[in-house]
Amino acid sequence: MLYREAGQLSTSYAMERRTFRLRQDRVGLWLLLGFAFIAVPWLGNDYWFSAILLPLNLDRESVDATGRWTPEMLAAIHEHYKLAFRDTIFTYVPR
Repeated sequence: MLYREAGQLSTSYAMERRTFRLRQDRVGLWLLLGFAFIAVPWLGNDYWFSAILLPLNLDRESVDATGRWTPEMLAAIHEHYKLAFRDTIFTYVPR
């Protein structure tokens, strides 16, 4: 257990019904939001924000077995994106 709720008593029904009743939960939420909206845009670069990770290989002439990707979608991705890195998840970047 990382923290306990001992000593953090609610004095009203509204305080008892809050989504984040504990101070540690509220501080953790604000830290997560701060990281998401301040640190990620500040630390990210153009490559991180323009890359698309796709679990399929467009170089093969095969249809997606899961049915998530239509042939039209695959053709559009193949037309507008190039393969940057070949791995278990193929990374495509804009041309």
